Amino acid sequence: MTILHATSLRTTHWKETACHKDDGSESPRRRSKHVHADQHRCKQVHSYLHTSPKSTVLERAFLEKYWTFMVNTFCPKWLAPNLITTIGLCFVIANVSLVLHYSPELDGSAPNWVYALCAVFFWIYQTMDGMDGKQARRTGTGSPLGEVVDHGCDAFSACAYATILCDAFAFDARTNRLLVCVITSCARWNFGLDTVTSTYQGLLPINDFDAQEIQIICQIMFLLTAYLGPNGWNAFNVPVSSGVSQSGTIPFGLFFMGGASIVSYWTRFMTVVRTVSKRRQVKNEKVAEEVIRRKSSRAQTKKNGGLPPHWPQDRSLAAVYVTVVFIEVCFFNAVYHSKNFIAAHICACVMFTEVMVRVMQIRVSDPKFRVFNWTHAVVAYVASQVIKETDDVGMGAIIAVALASFFYRFFHLVAQVTACLGLHPNIFVIKKIAGNHKKGKKGH
Repeated sequence: MTILHATSLRTTHWKETACHKDDGSESPRRRSKHVHADQHRCKQVHSYLHTSPKSTVLERAFLEKYWTFMVNTFCPKWLAPNLITTIGLCFVIANVSLVLHYSPELDGSAPNWVYALCAVFFWIYQTMDGMDGKQARRTGTGSPLGEVVDHGCDAFSACAYATILCDAFAFDARTNRLLVCVITSCARWNFGLDTVTSTYQGLLPINDFDAQEIQIICQIMFLLTAYLGPNGWNAFNVPVSSGVSQSGTIPFGLFFMGGASIVSYWTRFMTVVRTVSKRRQVKNEKVAEEVIRRKSSRAQTKKNGGLPPHWPQDRSLAAVYVTVVFIEVCFFNAVYHSKNFIAAHICACVMFTEVMVRVMQIRVSDPKFRVFNWTHAVVAYVASQVIKETDDVGMGAIIAVALASFFYRFFHLVAQVTACLGLHPNIFVIKKIAGNHKKGKKGH
């Protein structure tokens, strides 16, 4: 039996009970239910602890109340939180599809109504992204799988925001390919490094002004683009030093996105340096000799002198950071040198989302799971150098391969988590398997 216990309204933990026999022997029937999930992996799944990060300024101001109202008003208790998240993702996919259909080179050639619709659809996604956690706590169905689904959708959403902003400011991937690649890569860089940090610490690094505020600013930009038109931003110039521009001014879009990218690159780099330095300090002081999983991640982390209990002591945190950065450099290079921009860019976004799922798997089910996948290198090369600009069939085929790789990894993890926790194998079904577990009470 597995019990879902909420230690607070913002923390959920799966208590470990009998999943595998103590001697490691299992009947064939029971073993078949644990697809890709041996005793070691199931132990990691059961030790999972999720603690929501602190609320941002706008969350405290109105978003938390708004999400709670929406859940209580429109969400029946049989509605699975993962279904809410996935429906929200459909709106993001619709945005990307619309923009790339009307403006495949991100040169601002889409009709103005497309940007207004993007703002609305992104707001719907942001709303559902906030509602899923509320619904999970309301129904007592939070699980490690829910965080993976939510994080995977956020990863693709981050790529979508950067893509559509490039089009809204008419950066043009044909004439300014480097600029577009830097902007879109920045979104993946930020999200990827934050994912590694949260996987190590067990808590996503959030500031008072963070993702929720940035999303709303982007939505406002899309609404203004719908009114002004992408080329309308060229009428607004920002004065800069002559060392930056010979004319003494640069377009507002370049100033806005360039400044945001520089700040983002630097802040994430400093976060990585601080996190790696802290881990080295803990290891050098030999505070913790092995990783011990407890009920409270924060309490055990404090006991271990800052070493998170779910991260194996013998695994290099710096190596995981370097791997994620190396993968992103490969994606950047593939998109920059691509003959078919859409094929390479979409494949990069899909494979990046898979990389984030692979990183999350370190924390959720397998601390020694390998982040790098050679399939990504092959797909990136083919999408970049083999698929011609006018080869629509080849473009569809290579995108299908990238999607197949992602779905294989995702459903592989789904099989692990659902088997170990006794959940229904269908992630969109909220009803639990009878006799395997029951719902715990929420803390107050």
